[in-house]
Amino acid sequence: MPPCTNLSYRFDNTSSSLLNNFGPRAFTWDFGDGTLPVTTGTQSVNHTYSGPGTYQVKLTLEDTSFCNSPDDTVKAVRLSPKLVAQFNTPQAGCVPYTAVFENTSLGGLSFIWDFGDGSTSTDVNPSHLYSSVGNYAVKLYAFDSTACNVIDSSSAIISVKPIPVASFIYNPTIPAENTFTKFTNQSTGAINYLWNLAQTKYLL
Repeated sequence: MPPCTNLSYRFDNTSSSLLNNFGPRAFTWDFGDGTLPVTTGTQSVNHTYSGPGTYQVKLTLEDTSFCNSPDDTVKAVRLSPKLVAQFNTPQAGCVPYTAVFENTSLGGLSFIWDFGDGSTSTDVNPSHLYSSVGNYAVKLYAFDSTACNVIDSSSAIISVKPIPVASFIYNPTIPAENTFTKFTNQSTGAINYLWNLAQTKYLL
């Protein structure tokens, strides 16, 4: 079986302490796939997953000689023999628009986002502020040295629209009884409109 398809991975414990040394059973690994946790010291551990997916891997400090025990850290690990870059985000918004990106890639150890306006990010699930009206070509690059294809990319267009402004004129400017009044829509930045022409009576 090629290395890129066996779904076997090594996890390195990079925990550190300024005072005491970690004991041989100071940590517990939960690999997020329903298998039994593994108790170890600071050495690396190997684990094989039964299938591709995104797993929440948790490393917990169990040594009570440390005042912050129990303490844990969780990382999302994306595993797939074939790397597929993909993401979700609303395709339009009004300026100023903060786009929120959901990374749904299959696999991926690191990511680079190009937001189409000269800005980039290496966050897994970033958000980005667009302060100008326009169409922006967003591209996601995914990298995974354990996958068979190593690199993949995906793109989408985000349309940032101006804020709608409601406006109209009418004629005659002094409405007259039993005379048609013409309303002219002068709104900008909108697609749909709702007119309310209900008559309001005032008691003086």
